Amino acid sequence: HSGESGKWDEHVAREIGANTINGKFAPYYLKLNISGVKFDIQHHGPSIGKYEWTRENVARQYAKAVVSGYMRRGEQPPSVIVRSHVHKAIITMVRFMNHDVLMCVTPCFEWRTSFGYRVATLDDIADIGGLWIRVKDEKILDYGLDMLELSQNPTVSV
Repeated sequence: HSGESGKWDEHVAREIGANTINGKFAPYYLKLNISGVKFDIQHHGPSIGKYEWTRENVARQYAKAVVSGYMRRGEQPPSVIVRSHVHKAIITMVRFMNHDVLMCVTPCFEWRTSFGYRVATLDDIADIGGLWIRVKDEKILDYGLDMLELSQNPTVSV
């Protein structure tokens, strides 16, 4: 995500001693099995609804498309889908084709950048925080978001 072809993601991962996967420190797409729970992780994913009450709609439809794709290929769908990029946090459980999947869109991990100020309104602030998922013995035990409640809009008093 950072720099051409994610060169800064690769650099940071190398510096902190990350393991490589298929020759990459920070692969764009990752399928993991953690304690028997299948994860499908990728940076780009669904957009979000324009309004608070429609925020999760596209993510739910996206999760159904991912599950459907796995089923068409004769593969077991993941139990967790994680995407990012839109800087708004979403966690929603989706049931589709007799399969439950936790659809997650991660929050942003930084303040609004100069790019963010160019493409979004002042009221459209990013969610800042992190996603966590606890798994054990082939089950999702718990999940949530740890969010920072910070104003990202400068205020001047005179």
